[in-house]
Amino acid sequence: SALDLEVEFSKLRFYAKGPARELEALQRCGVALWGTITPPVSLTIQAKDRSAWHLPPNAATYAWAFPNLTAFESDRSLGSLCTSSPIAAFFVCGGYIYFDDAHRVVASRALAVGLGLSFGPRSPWSGAALSKAEGLKDRWRPVAMPAWRAGGAKLYTWIGPGERIIPDGAKDATPFPAGTFAFLFHEDLDETDSRDCCFSVQGFGAPFVSVGGGDQWVGGLLFPPVAPPPAAAKAKTCVVM
Repeated sequence: SALDLEVEFSKLRFYAKGPARELEALQRCGVALWGTITPPVSLTIQAKDRSAWHLPPNAATYAWAFPNLTAFESDRSLGSLCTSSPIAAFFVCGGYIYFDDAHRVVASRALAVGLGLSFGPRSPWSGAALSKAEGLKDRWRPVAMPAWRAGGAKLYTWIGPGERIIPDGAKDATPFPAGTFAFLFHEDLDETDSRDCCFSVQGFGAPFVSVGGGDQWVGGLLFPPVAPPPAAAKAKTCVVM
């Protein structure tokens, strides 16, 4: 069954409405059936890539959906949920929600194993002033995925393509021409860490894989390798609606 979502834009929150049986099973596992989203941005995917992702032609904007995880007995149980179904992956790993011009939900995608987005090389984060920027400082969320936590990452966020973030105390904006995941290795936005970094979308159709070599801190779904990955180390976006 398709995932049925409702979004409250005034609070940037999403709520799950169905399918009832799968949502009840997730609740028994401690999964909250709501979360927060980033501010929606215009959809920039080309027509051929929309077709590959099975996105409806009326999809106009999209947002990243942060999972709202509660307590789990172990990271292993969390990891098992990630691979149990696309709907479970959406509430555990996060995903994208797509809207039409009337702000109605028309599609959603979850992270899972296979082919999908590809990300560029790891880039250093620009420090506390950018972390505390207006429009970004309230958007950081605790890292929940076990592989990311194991590497020491504490907070992460998604910055949509085309967003221009003005660092705290600066006059000029930092542009993000491509969608970007940013990671902080501390919980205090006033702090900095040499490991703080970001990864920007590079294209579609290439595999999601874990970072290898000296960058092997995520060991998870999202980022391209610095060495050839094993054939099985891929990820994709799954249709959940």
